[in-house]
Amino acid sequence: MTKRITFFWALLTFSIAANSQSMDSLKVYIKLIQRGENDSIRKEANRKFYIGFEKMLHDKDAFTTKFDSLKNISAITSEDNKIRLYTWMMPYYDGSKYDYYGFLQIKTPILDTLIPLKDSTSTIKKPES
Repeated sequence: MTKRITFFWALLTFSIAANSQSMDSLKVYIKLIQRGENDSIRKEANRKFYIGFEKMLHDKDAFTTKFDSLKNISAITSEDNKIRLYTWMMPYYDGSKYDYYGFLQIKTPILDTLIPLKDSTSTIKKPES
């Protein structure tokens, strides 16, 4: 078990250059977000995934890229193909809590806009209503 944790930390701390961020590395991070052996591993994987995914979404072809290979990532496109919503969650190891993340991508003829979404679950007094 210690060897596994050491391996995951080595993987997480390995520096990936901004231009070489690949779908493969994002797959590794998303798997660790869901199945990391403790919350520290999951949070660090989520941080690296967030940075890499955001960079990928700034690419000019990102709006039409299929992200089907990224498990547990939802990518929903509006019927008019002008808005795309990406969301995912980070479950805590004990299953007691989830943090939610996402981006809203807006495509216009002049400029594409990427808006990070903020999880406000903890500040909403009555989320059910």
